[in-house]
Amino acid sequence: CFAKGIQNLKIAKQNTRFFPKEHYGEALHDTHYYLALSYHKLYLITRKRPLLERADFAWREYFDFFPESLRGDSIFTQVRESAEKYWAQIKDLK
Repeated sequence: CFAKGIQNLKIAKQNTRFFPKEHYGEALHDTHYYLALSYHKLYLITRKRPLLERADFAWREYFDFFPESLRGDSIFTQVRESAEKYWAQIKDLK
């Protein structure tokens, strides 16, 4: 389930130019968030070290590419706060 999600989200990440303009920020956010979360959960299930590294990198990308248009939005602020907790968990596992 998570592995298939990762495959699909990696494809989506390569094709952001096709995201609808009116919802680009949300689509970009969701792509990065769910890709990082999928790597994170897959690592927790398998405990394979390469997945830990990919999860760490994916969370870093999530924060690096967090859409400016979503800053200040209460829903996305909550999601970002949960992402910070997930990333801290990954860092603690390294």
